Amino acid sequence: MTRDRKPRVTYGLDAPSMTSIPSLSPSSGALRELRKDAAFMADARDRERALVDAERTESQRRFYSELQAQAADLNSGGQGGINIHLKKAFKRKDR
Repeated sequence: MTRDRKPRVTYGLDAPSMTSIPSLSPSSGALRELRKDAAFMADARDRERALVDAERTESQRRFYSELQAQAADLNSGGQGGINIHLKKAFKRKDR
């Protein structure tokens, strides 16, 4: 034996075989339960994400609506009449 090699673990048997080593893989029932749990958690996460997205979309819609109303008010002259500074700026662009 070389120095790097570790001795084989025989689990207390003279000659290790595949039937003597305990099974480490989960049963098919446990795998099915894990898949069901993963699907449930994914659905819950997707529902929660959809609610957050809907709230954000509604908030953005209200924000852009208000912004559009302000822009329209500004372009039409606003409540206090035509903004003189904007009127001059528009005249300069026309030249």
